[in-house]
Order: sequence, then C-alpha cells, then structure tokens
Amino acid sequence: MFTVPWYPYQKTLIRAQTDDKGNVESIEDPIYHGNPVDSDGALVITDWGDDLCDTIYAAAGMTTTIIEIHDMSMGIESIEVFISRKPDHDLQSLTVGWRQRENREAHSSRTPHP
Repeated sequence: MFTVPWYPYQKTLIRAQTDDKGNVESIEDPIYHGNPVDSDGALVITDWGDDLCDTIYAAAGMTTTIIEIHDMSMGIESIEVFISRKPDHDLQSLTVGWRQRENREAHSSRTPHP
C-alpha cells in the first residue's frame, strides 16, 4: 500500500537516472517535491503516468488497485492510494490443476464405475 504523485492522463516520464558510477544525471529539468527531512526537497526521478499499474505488474507480478479518497473532514481533498497484491495462486499451477482434473474426468468417463 502506498501513495505516489500520479498523473493518469499522461505517459510516465523518467526525469533522472543514475549512471554507471551511481551518480544522478538529469534527463529533464529537475523538479523537487517537498521533503520534511531536507529543506532542499526531494528530486523527482519519475513522473508516474497511466502505465503505473502495468509497470508494477511487469516488475513484480502484482496486481494493483487504486482507491481514490475524498474526505474534507480529514483535510483530504483528493488522494489516490495504491494497493498492490501478489496473486493468490500461481497461474501456471492453476492451469496444471485444471488439466489434471480434465484428464481425470476424461479417464473416468471411459472407465465404467462398479
């Protein structure tokens, strides 16, 4: 479960990356978010866009649900909360199980029951 600045109506934009020596190099003009532990702010590395959930799935095999919260009584005008989950079952193992049942049913239909 996490929150992140998200721009669902644009493509993801990589703003900075690290080079082979671990130094940060800007690809776009630097932008900084507020940071409570550093008055200089936090360098924005990625502006996440419409493919964020697909990126999580490709990188971690997790599906992501987005919940949008509006609750002015708590001072929340609008925020998206991302909840990523691992699948309950391995898809291949589900397919193997289905095939085993199918084979058993096919075999049992050919074999008379006493």
